[in-house]
Amino acid sequence: RRYRIKTVEGANDFASIAEVIHRRLAHGLEELESRRAQGLDPEGGKFSWLPDLILIDGGRGVTDVIGYLAAQFLGAICGAAVLRGLIGTELGLGCNGLYAGSVGKSLIVEIILTCIFVLAVLGATSKAENSHVAGLVIGGSLTLVHLLGIYFTGTSVNPARSFGPALLLGGESLSVVWVFIVGPMIGGIIAAFLWKFLWSGDK
Repeated sequence: RRYRIKTVEGANDFASIAEVIHRRLAHGLEELESRRAQGLDPEGGKFSWLPDLILIDGGRGVTDVIGYLAAQFLGAICGAAVLRGLIGTELGLGCNGLYAGSVGKSLIVEIILTCIFVLAVLGATSKAENSHVAGLVIGGSLTLVHLLGIYFTGTSVNPARSFGPALLLGGESLSVVWVFIVGPMIGGIIAAFLWKFLWSGDK
């Protein structure tokens, strides 16, 4: 069942989760008692069984999220294909590589770089009055993390950006591409938690 958030204003995931859980359990307990009073199977109702999973999707349906992910990865593959057609594969198609042959070091680099970039995005887009400089801040931050990370891993900070070239180049690039998918994901999650608990205030 889908619930529309009714009492929470703005982007507040924890309050939204609390509202959904409260409403779901309240419905469930009410129906459970009602069915017991009528001598019916307590768990045979619409709400009287407890769900295994509650998903908060932020107002965007799961199909939308899947669509965005598919578009990103398909775009990266197409871009890499065009690049291969223009210059071949001798220069590596911009694939990422492990720093000093180390998975651990490469993961740390990507986590830090992605965390910095996502924090910049969240800061630039957190207030409407920042809209006139948000593009400049985000673009400048992306340039900065690339300048910092190119020496180490070639800089991913975007799983799709890494997957497209690695898929077409194959070999070692494809075998280690998981590092440049997992690293940015962890970095993004850390950035979201840092922003939530340290800087977002009541937003």
